[in-house]
Amino acid sequence: MHKDPGGDKVIVENFVTPGHGPIMYTHFLQDEEFTVVKGKTGKLVSDDSC
Repeated sequence: MHKDPGGDKVIVENFVTPGHGPIMYTHFLQDEEFTVVKGKTGKLVSDDSC
């Protein structure tokens, strides 16, 4: 974990085999950033404020 004036940061490096990845999940209070070094990934973004 990195302490930062703008908020704490957790940096993780992950290797994912083709056709796999994390299960669907939601962050309610956090932002998330991905950097894909090789290959491609997909995501679902929803703006349901209900």
